[in-house]
Amino acid sequence: MAFSIGRTLPILVLLAVIAASGFLVGSGSAKPEYFLTLLGIASGASVVAFQLGEQQRASLALQRENAKQSLKLKVYEQLLEKIEATSETSNRSRGYVYSISAELETYLHGIRWSNDATISGLMKRKKKAANALIELIGQLERWEVSFSSADLFRWAFGSASNDIDASFSEFFKVALWLLPHDKEAPLQQPNITAEKIKTIKERADNYIRKCDDLHCYIHDLIIEAQNELLSNLFDRRVDGRKPLDPQYKVISELNRSELLRHFREGTELGKSMDAARDRVRKRLSESRSWAKL
Repeated sequence: MAFSIGRTLPILVLLAVIAASGFLVGSGSAKPEYFLTLLGIASGASVVAFQLGEQQRASLALQRENAKQSLKLKVYEQLLEKIEATSETSNRSRGYVYSISAELETYLHGIRWSNDATISGLMKRKKKAANALIELIGQLERWEVSFSSADLFRWAFGSASNDIDASFSEFFKVALWLLPHDKEAPLQQPNITAEKIKTIKERADNYIRKCDDLHCYIHDLIIEAQNELLSNLFDRRVDGRKPLDPQYKVISELNRSELLRHFREGTELGKSMDAARDRVRKRLSESRSWAKL
C-alpha cells in the first residue's frame, strides 16, 4: 500500500500527544486527569481528520471514474458517427456495383438493359466510401489511449481498404467496356460479348465480397466498442459474431495474437508493408556502404 500523509498524519499527531502527555505526567508537571482529557481530544481529532481524508479520497476517486465514463461515452459517440458514415457510403458504392451485376444477369437472359449507371457515378460513390473509411481509421488513432482494440481495427480496416481498392481497380477496367462516362450520353444496349459480361460479373461480385468483409469488421467494431466503452454503464456485454466458416475473421481482443499475425503475415497489406520495409533497409544498407568508401 502506498504511503499516504493524509492517513499517517493523524496517527503521528496522536502518538506525539501521548508522548508529550506521558512526559508531563511523569515529570509531575501535570495530573493524570489532564493526560486522559488531552488523549481523548487528540483521539477524537485524529478520527475526524482520518474520516475527512478518506471522504476526500473517495470523492476524488468518484470524480475520476465519472470523468472516465463521460469520456468513454464521448469516444463511443464519435466512433459511432464515423461508423455510420462509413457503413452508409460503402453500402451505396456496393449497391451501385451490385445493380450493374444484377442487371447483367437479366441481360444475359434477353431482357433489355435499363441501368443508367455511369463511370462518373461509380467513381463518385467509391471516393466517398474511401474517404469515410479513412476518417474512421483516423478516429481510431485519435482515441487509441482509451480504446485498447483500436490497433486491431486499424489493421482490419487497412487490410479491407487495400483489398477493396484492388478489387475495384479490376472491376473498373472492365466496367469501361459497359458504362458511359456520364448521363449526358444516351442509354444504349451493351454491345459486348457474353464472355466479357461474365468477366464483369465476376469482378463485380469480387468487389461486393470485399465490401462485405468490411461490413463484418464494422459490426465487430460496434460490439467491441460497446463492450469496452459502455459495459460499465449498463452492466452487461454483447456477444460477438460467430461465423460458421472459420476462415472469416472476427475482430476481438480475445483473438488479438492470432489476428495480428494474420494481418501482418497473411494479408496483401501486411506483405506489401514487409516488402516496403525490406526495400528501405536495403537502401539504407547500400547508402552506408557508399558512405564508407
